Order: sequence, then C-alpha cells, then structure tokens
Amino acid sequence: MNFLITFYIYPLVKPIIVSDFLGFSLDNPRDSDEVSFVKRFLLDAYEGGGLKFPIDSDEDIVTLESILERFFNNFSVVDDYVKETFSTYDREQIFDFIAKIWVIARYGYEDQYEAPILSQMRVDELDNIGILILEDDHPTVRNSNKLLDYSYLLSLLIHTAGTDYFGESFIVDYSEFRKTIIRDPWFHFFTYGGASTHFKEGGLKLQEGFRWSFLPGIQNDLVSTAQLLDQVLEEGSTEKLLYVANILRIVGYEVNDVKVRLLMLTSIIELLLTHSPNFNRYNVEDSINKQFQLKASILIYQNDRNRDINAVQQRLKTIYQMRSNIAHGNFNEIAKYVKNLTKKQNQQEYLDDLVVDLYVYVRAIIEEFLKDHTFVEFLKKT
Repeated sequence: MNFLITFYIYPLVKPIIVSDFLGFSLDNPRDSDEVSFVKRFLLDAYEGGGLKFPIDSDEDIVTLESILERFFNNFSVVDDYVKETFSTYDREQIFDFIAKIWVIARYGYEDQYEAPILSQMRVDELDNIGILILEDDHPTVRNSNKLLDYSYLLSLLIHTAGTDYFGESFIVDYSEFRKTIIRDPWFHFFTYGGASTHFKEGGLKLQEGFRWSFLPGIQNDLVSTAQLLDQVLEEGSTEKLLYVANILRIVGYEVNDVKVRLLMLTSIIELLLTHSPNFNRYNVEDSINKQFQLKASILIYQNDRNRDINAVQQRLKTIYQMRSNIAHGNFNEIAKYVKNLTKKQNQQEYLDDLVVDLYVYVRAIIEEFLKDHTFVEFLKKT
C-alpha cells in the first residue's frame, strides 16, 4: 500500500497531482485491498475512543449518515461524479462507502526493488496480524517519509489558517510500517460535514481560516502551488526544499518543546538567507544576526507590502535573540523575556507567539523563493 491517508474527503474522478516531479498525487482508494485498508484505519479510529457519532438515527441528530446526506444534497447538484458515486451508497456498508471517498496521498514505486526487505517480523499483540518492520533506507519507507515531509511544506504554503496555523499537515498518516495516527480522522469527517452546509451554488462560503481543510475549497490553490513547487524542484532546488520540508515535518510532527520549535524554524530562514562571514573580519554571530534581520525583512515585506517593515525587523530581532539564548543555553534570559510578556486580558503573550510569527515569516520567504529563487540565492550571497 504505497499511500498515506489525508484528512480530505471527496469522490475524485481522477487523481490530483501534487508533485509530478516526486511522483505524489491525491486519489481515492481504487481497488478492494485499498478500500479495506482505509476502512480498517477508520474503524480503528472509530472504535478507539475518538470523536464518535452514531451511524444513523431516526432522531434529528448528527450521524455519519446525516453528514453524508448533507454533503450529497449540496454537491450532487454541481458535480455529476458525486451523484454517480452516491448512487452506490448502502447503509449496511457505510464504512466501506466512506473509505471509498476518503482521499489518500500516493507515492510512487522505485524500479530498483522487487520485494520488501524483511528486517524482522513481530506479531501485534492486539490483533495477531504479522507486520513487516522495514529498514529506514528501504524505498517504501524512504518514499513515504519523503511524502510526509513534502506534505508539511505544501500545507505551510496552502493553509488558510493565518496566525492560527501551528504546523499541521493534511496527512493524518497511517501505514503498515509506521502504524501512527497523527489526528483523529473523524474530527475531519465532522468538519467535512460542516463545510458541506456552507456550500452555496456557485461557490463555497467558508470562513477563510477553515477553507484549506475542505478539498473543494482549496483544490485550485493546491494545484497551482504544487506546480510552482515542481518547477523549482526541477530547476535544481530539490535537496534544499526537501531539507526544509523535513525540518517542517520534525517541528510539526515530532517536537513539542516550544524552544526547539523556535530554534528549528529560525534555522530555515538562516539556511535560505544567511552565509558564513569572514571569520577574520566579522563577529560571526553578530554578522549572521544582521543578515537574518535585513534579508528576511526585505523578503517578508516584498511578500506583503501592507506589513510594517520596521515592526517585522524588530520581531525578527527578538526571534534571533531568543534563538541565540536557546542555542547557548541562556535559559535565564528566556525566563526574563517570558516574565516581561504582556499578561493583560485579551493581550496575553506567550513564547509560542514567536513560533506562530515564524511560520508566517517562513511561508513568506519560501513563497518569494518559489517566485524568484535566483534573486533569493543572490540575496543569500550578499
């Protein structure tokens, strides 16, 4: 099963290419094995104590079936494939049906291997199913990790959550060799139902921050951003962008400590914009700090000229100070900064706010890199 599971739900006539260069696409399960796999994932989550709605009811309450009906009533009038797909709906097979319209993210095969490399076999104590544990450098593991990394980069660039974004991906992530669920898929099924109620003929009337979590609301932006990424990847920036994607995945998926998140997100701006100065002529830390503030401010302002460039520069100065304090273990200075943050109601500040701003700044810089990577690379050298 060379795919991961997303939080999107929609019947697709054909796959949506999210990277032709890397071989990634969004699709529905297309055969019985894929449907069974996704169904098992959904049932595991449903029975595992997450957000659990009744399957159906004669009462006027939210159920799995009522959510599907709401979606069908709104979208079948504008999408013939939705109407065709729902003609096969059977209440007795509702989980199979939901699995069929759930969106998966496919990653390609590599020609150099024929069969899985078995490093060890274990038996899951819960269900007695044998599971292959593959080495980290096995092509299947490597490609799935690459897709997961890439999803964090693409999610950063397409999300509509603004300052509410804290590093999420559209992948909910489940695979035989990872057996991990990042988020409850049934929460997204509920939001999918909510989005359906906001559909009006001629377009979606969704709150902007919510729009990216519903595939019809973001599909055009997703495709155009993916094409732009592909173009820059093909022009020689593959290693750099996938390295950034890997950092974004680690920060969003594996790290909870706000100090580590701040340090790693700051490193993305450093690697894209700063260079090592002449050790004999400059104080290295001071030089990189000045480069960081100046170059990042220029690109962030260029990305959105409604921003106050002086305010951006001051915020970057604070971010770099905190980055240096974290890197050098000056935790007393960090504690002083936190202590002096505003505590007034409706104005309360946290160290996490720097991470939120970093996501905004990193996105702006990457967008400028995609528009004109030659200019950004020139800026890095100066």
